[in-house]
Amino acid sequence: MFDKSLIDFILAHLRDDLLQLILHQNKYPDVDIKQAVKCIEGRRKLEKKLPSWATFHDVVIPDPVMVEQASSYETALYKTRFVPSSDSIVVDLSGGLGVDSSLFARATKNKVHYLEKAPERVALASHNFSAMRLHNIIPHQGTAEIEGIELIKALSPDLIFVDPDRRAHSQKRSYFIEDSTPNIVELLPQIQSVSPKSEILIKLSPMIDLTHLRQVLESPCDIHVLSLNRECKELLVHITSHQGKERIEAIELFKDSSLILQGEASRSTPPLCSPIISSYLYDLHPSVAKIGIEHFPTLSVKVHQPHRHTHLYFSEELLEDFPGRKFKVLHSFRWQKSLLKELKGRQFNVIVKNLPMTPEALTKELKIKDGGDLYLICFSCGDKSQRQVIVAERVG
Repeated sequence: MFDKSLIDFILAHLRDDLLQLILHQNKYPDVDIKQAVKCIEGRRKLEKKLPSWATFHDVVIPDPVMVEQASSYETALYKTRFVPSSDSIVVDLSGGLGVDSSLFARATKNKVHYLEKAPERVALASHNFSAMRLHNIIPHQGTAEIEGIELIKALSPDLIFVDPDRRAHSQKRSYFIEDSTPNIVELLPQIQSVSPKSEILIKLSPMIDLTHLRQVLESPCDIHVLSLNRECKELLVHITSHQGKERIEAIELFKDSSLILQGEASRSTPPLCSPIISSYLYDLHPSVAKIGIEHFPTLSVKVHQPHRHTHLYFSEELLEDFPGRKFKVLHSFRWQKSLLKELKGRQFNVIVKNLPMTPEALTKELKIKDGGDLYLICFSCGDKSQRQVIVAERVG
């Protein structure tokens, strides 16, 4: 698919100024410079997001957008825990770039069947799998609804993975599971009818509404919300034929560690709402915030929040094991322009909750510098007249 001379050119010019390459493309009459430049951009993104792929000489990424849309190494690695055994057959119904398939292939000695609708992507994935010596991946071209169901019927795989397209019918991203392609609500019963014992893993947008998700999915399931470096990345739905009590988990993945927090599938009592500013303030990890603190009853009883839509939490004593950023409150005051003007020129990390502005906009408006050891935390306790400002420092 890609000749050796193009691959060698990409690697030889990986650190070059791409504009200069384009301006002096006459120097390279045998090279499609536009194609090469896109491949170089793709390779650079690959080094940051999937460094393990970038160690292989012949791996080619013809469009950097492919890397942007793909799973990160960390989230793909997390998914391998759902491979039932080292001898499992896996079917990936939404192949794409092939990141998830490549990690599944290292988690099983058996076959991983990669399915992708676009023929050019199948060819690219085949090339890259070969370049990475992943010989237990078998590429297929087709759709999940037709060729995918046929494949599942023939194989009865141990694990079926699907990552539906959320921009299926327009350029607008949808956060309703029934609007995706394939339509999971329709596909799921088909899968279960032809291979009832298969485990199913569905990757969804972290923006999806969990209450609506449970309403439209008739099958009992476990839900895993994944965050990477304090950014919510994926929502995973795991369905098995021997489903017991439904579980919900918040997973925080960091560079050198991870945190898994088990929640209750049903909501418990939410924290008390009170405008009182206590000594310590907490900002939940994104995965826990997505699920909702009320699903973690051992947490919700220890803290209070200023307003039910303001997701900051307070306690008088420091909670060392609180799953999020912890702050010591140094000063607090009502939102008054005269007081805010005194902050001009000082340095803060800005956090904004339940206010119609971004941290960047507030930083600019107050004419303060970004960074430093102190935090400026602005939030609402209700209406516009109840805005509060806190100066705090990180603890723990």
